[in-house]
Amino acid sequence: MKFFSFAFIFAAVLMLFGCRAVYKANRADADTEGTVVFVRPSKFFPFFGSYSLSDFVEITYDRCLRNDAGQLVAEVGIRYRGPVQFSNWTSKAPATITMKVRSNFFSGPDANSPIVYETNDREIVISRGQTYAYRAVCPDTKAQGYRVILGDY
Repeated sequence: MKFFSFAFIFAAVLMLFGCRAVYKANRADADTEGTVVFVRPSKFFPFFGSYSLSDFVEITYDRCLRNDAGQLVAEVGIRYRGPVQFSNWTSKAPATITMKVRSNFFSGPDANSPIVYETNDREIVISRGQTYAYRAVCPDTKAQGYRVILGDY
């Protein structure tokens, strides 16, 4: 009987550690978010620091332009600055950080418009102090707005 209770507790603990947080944006709140959105990763501990990418990464530039073919081009500078919040100073930041980046292009200027084109997930690795120049091009010339999503989703 002890074996079965131990096996049940062990299986429950494994299941809890295997669960991941899922971020689902509310369409009503989509206008309040900017063009660059951080998605909370699966490592989240709200009491002693969050491990959120926004604690370690800063956006150096965020611009959108049209190329000669009339396609919308989104460019974002992503800099890995290391921990800056007091709750994260005790943890040692790694020398490099790995994240996934994806872009959505919309038919209108805001995120409540239908998605015209969505890029594939791109995994990027940034060293501490370095800046990564992310660039995404929408092949559809009808695109009017964009959003870049950073995170471990």
